[in-house]
Amino acid sequence: MNLKKIKPEVAQWLNDLGAITATELQEETWSLIKSGVTTAVLAPKGSGKTTALAMHVAQKLDGAHEQSPRALVLLPDNPAVDAFVLNTTSLFSSLDLKLYPVYDKRDIDVEKNEISEGIDILVAPISKAALIFAGAGFNANRLKIIAVDQLEDMVATRNETKLLRILDSIFVGQRLIFAEKYNEKIEMVIDRVCEEGEIFDYLD
Repeated sequence: MNLKKIKPEVAQWLNDLGAITATELQEETWSLIKSGVTTAVLAPKGSGKTTALAMHVAQKLDGAHEQSPRALVLLPDNPAVDAFVLNTTSLFSSLDLKLYPVYDKRDIDVEKNEISEGIDILVAPISKAALIFAGAGFNANRLKIIAVDQLEDMVATRNETKLLRILDSIFVGQRLIFAEKYNEKIEMVIDRVCEEGEIFDYLD
């Protein structure tokens, strides 16, 4: 894999996926995102956005099984959470990182108790994340990276306000935003989140 200082485990995962070389998106954004800059990426389906997200979460975290999550992945709904977990479990397992998904319509108290036992990466649909962060007792101070995928679907279901409320309530962590469409609401979110960050636009 032609990416500078990529972790061997990440490179192996990409190789297992059949990705011998990085996509244009992954290569051009690699160094900037790895350096910790808040970044938004607009790109079409199939360009490697979700893979890039997982790569950078894996790159960012050293050590494993800490008491509080160090990465938060926000997705539009339960099916998106399931897909992310299915596609990335082998990557995070190879780094001994504990990935924990939460779901809409699952008991939030059960989930909070399991989170408190210690996880590394929390994966959540935006509606459930809003409930978790609205209550007391969740320690976000250890978060190093907050990644948002499929922003266009969150906007389509009018969840951009919940997303911004979560991001505004967390004062630490690099922000990554990925979307495959662009409209006024997406522009509003990206402009607010990336006021001092970078935006890559691969849309025609």
